[in-house]
Amino acid sequence: MHLDFCPITKDGRLSAKEIIGNKKDLIKWQDEYHKHMSAKYPDLNRGKSSDITGRTYIPTQLFKKGVNLTKKHKKIIDCIESLSVFNMKEKKAELEKLIDRYEKEYASEVKVYADSFDALKKENKKLQNDSKISMETRLQMSKQRMEYEEAMKVLKKIPEDVIRRYNYKSEQIHSMPDRSR
Repeated sequence: MHLDFCPITKDGRLSAKEIIGNKKDLIKWQDEYHKHMSAKYPDLNRGKSSDITGRTYIPTQLFKKGVNLTKKHKKIIDCIESLSVFNMKEKKAELEKLIDRYEKEYASEVKVYADSFDALKKENKKLQNDSKISMETRLQMSKQRMEYEEAMKVLKKIPEDVIRRYNYKSEQIHSMPDRSR
C-alpha cells in the first residue's frame, strides 16, 4: 500500500524536508503510521525498512534510460509484428531506422556499464587478494600460537629441579672466558 500526499508547509510551500525531515524521520513516520493503521486493521503488515534489508533502489536517471530503451524496443517489436506483404518496403525502412537508433543508444550504454563492470571486477579481485593474504597471515599466526601452546605444555611437564640445573649449567657456560681468540 502506498500513501500519496503533498507536503505543504503552513505558509503554502512544497517541502518534504520540512514536513517529514530526513530518512530516519521518514522511517519513524512510516512506523507510526503502521502502528496507527494496524490498530484498526490488525492483519496489516509493515514492510521492512531499507535500513534493515540493505536494499537500494534504481537511480531515477538509470530507471528513465531503461524505460526509454524499453519503449524503443517495443516500437521495434510492433513494427516487426505489423509487417505484411503489402507494406514490406516502408516497414523495412522504418525498422532499419528504429534498430539503428536503438543500437547506437544501447551500444553507448553498454560501454559505460561494461567499463564500470570491469573496474568493479578489478576492485573485487584486489579485495579477494587482500582477503587471501589476510587469511594466510591469520592462519600462520594461528599455527604459531598452536606451536607455542604445545611447547608450553611440554615445558610445564619438566620438573623444576631439572630446569634449575639447566639454568645453572647455562650460566657457567656463558660466564667462561672466550678461548677462541
